[in-house]
Amino acid sequence: MTNICFILYDLSIIGGIERVVESLANKLSTRYVVHIISIHGKEVNPSLQFSNSIKIKLLKLDEGRLRQQLIKAFYPIKSYFKKNKIEIAFLEATFVGFIGSPLGLLSKTKIVFCDHGSFMSQYNDIEIRIIRKIASIFCNKVIVLTKRSMDDYKRYFRIKSKKITFIYNWISDSIIDEYRKYNLESKIILTAGRFTKEKGYDLLLQVAEKVLPLNPEWQWHIYGEGPLEQEYYNKAVSLGLENSLIFKGFVNNMNDVYENASIYVLPSYREGIPLVLLEAKAYKIPCVSFDILTGPNEIIEDAKNGYLIKPYDIEAMAACINKMIINPDIRQELSNKSYSNINKFREINIYDQWVILINQLLSAW
Repeated sequence: MTNICFILYDLSIIGGIERVVESLANKLSTRYVVHIISIHGKEVNPSLQFSNSIKIKLLKLDEGRLRQQLIKAFYPIKSYFKKNKIEIAFLEATFVGFIGSPLGLLSKTKIVFCDHGSFMSQYNDIEIRIIRKIASIFCNKVIVLTKRSMDDYKRYFRIKSKKITFIYNWISDSIIDEYRKYNLESKIILTAGRFTKEKGYDLLLQVAEKVLPLNPEWQWHIYGEGPLEQEYYNKAVSLGLENSLIFKGFVNNMNDVYENASIYVLPSYREGIPLVLLEAKAYKIPCVSFDILTGPNEIIEDAKNGYLIKPYDIEAMAACINKMIINPDIRQELSNKSYSNINKFREINIYDQWVILINQLLSAW
């Protein structure tokens, strides 16, 4: 059988990339021999549930300068490829793309750079732009999450069409096909994600300050963990929101959480294709998001199954949420149309695209 490998930065943490790889690797393991390499981290996060057939290798390297990581990781990964006859390797996210892209020059393995971010939102960051450029040059294929990012790669890096494509993250068919009734009686606003700068929790706090005091029966629940969690909690306390803006921590299973939410809010500065927004959509929750460069505008149809707000316009987002709170009919109508464009995110359709991609790479040998 064909041996394929996913390489991640650190499997001891869990975020959108790790969850996407978990789902994809488990699905592909029914057809291929799947390997996973974690460059950092001394354990696999217990919340990640990989199939028993998947082979996991923890390099357990210390973090340091990116060039040092490239040197330290190169030969262990190259040796693993040779020993296990890895035919295709998927480098997950920008730093791993930089660390792993030279492997394509000195091994027989086909190297695929999977960019989970938004190209233009970080274009002015020279370091990240150079990393993406190097990865796109040395890898055999580049996979991005949106058509916008694909077009930007072609325009700014002059990548040929045959070398790049976009594949969405997916929603499980079992979630989509299960009958769901929107909980119109719920008075919970929901946001979930790691507490990192790009997720926009500083913006969320400003919006919450304009929403929750006007709607004392409502609560805003935030699920997740991360390095900035305590900082944002302290800020919520300083604003007097600690009884209505509830920090719920990390949970393994979000099913009950989604089923009991009334509105989902995404305040991010940048995204690829946000998995949480797809999941909220699958649970028929009306969504509100800043209309950042990539991601939300390929999921939300503005004013049809959710709302897209001018990026970082605190007043407009707060006004939109307040309008939805006092108008249950609006929420119900948005929920009724939540599936209007859902088929392009179905697991079966996205999985087929991955299989076609892998077969193309194998046939190009």
